[in-house]
This record gives sequence, C-alpha cells and structure tokens, in this order.
Amino acid sequence: MLGQIFDAKELTQRLKATVQRTGKLGFTAETLDVLQIKQGTYIRFAEDTESKRVLWMGVLQEPADNAFPVNKAGEYFYVNTTKLFEKVGLDFKKKNCMFDMERAAEYDEAIGGACYKMQLRVTDRKQTDAAEAEE
Repeated sequence: MLGQIFDAKELTQRLKATVQRTGKLGFTAETLDVLQIKQGTYIRFAEDTESKRVLWMGVLQEPADNAFPVNKAGEYFYVNTTKLFEKVGLDFKKKNCMFDMERAAEYDEAIGGACYKMQLRVTDRKQTDAAEAEE
C-alpha cells in the first residue's frame, strides 16, 4: 500500500544563519525565503535549557516585546545581535559561527511566532581572517 509521498523540497532545504565578525546575524537567500523574513519582520530569541550550543528563534511578522527588528542593507537582511551573542559567550570575532536551523512548530505559541531550533557550528577562521579580527 502506498503511503505518504515525501516532499523533496522540504527535505532538502538547508536553513542556515551566519554570525558576521561584527556580531550581526545574517541569513542565506533560501533561509530568507522559507522563513519569510523581510523588512518589517521581527526575531525573538530564547536560550535552550539543556545546551549552550542551541538557541531558539521565533519569526514574528509584527513588532513584539523582546524582539529584534530585521534590518536590510542592499539585498542583505540581518539582525543586530552583537550584544546577544556577547552575552551568551559566542566568540564571533575569532571563530566562524554558523547555525543550522530546523522548524520546531511545537514551540510556536511559546515564542510567539514560527519557531526554529538553531544548532551552533563553530570552526576556526583562516589565519588572515583572525588577524583582521584582532585589528
């Protein structure tokens, strides 16, 4: 008997966000599209109670308490998260910090918008990148 047909588009999406050397959180074009992030969108963050390598992000379509506005520079959308990442101890000046994201609809109500789990990945910067970060 034929069961559910899997959605290839849904199962091959790679939702990512990258922390820039300035501490701003930027999104890939695919992530912007899937999360429906645009100017006028707000982002709310929550800590994870079990892991320092996980954050939770809510995408809100209207202003809300404790939410960061999405900013736009040219075609690039970002959230000014410098102080947030400093507070959680992320060494974004010396390390490449990226988040792999996955939908977590079960937390939509708690975060007040479409919720996504953000799993941190950290890699070393190239020598030239690290030297520039120290200047």
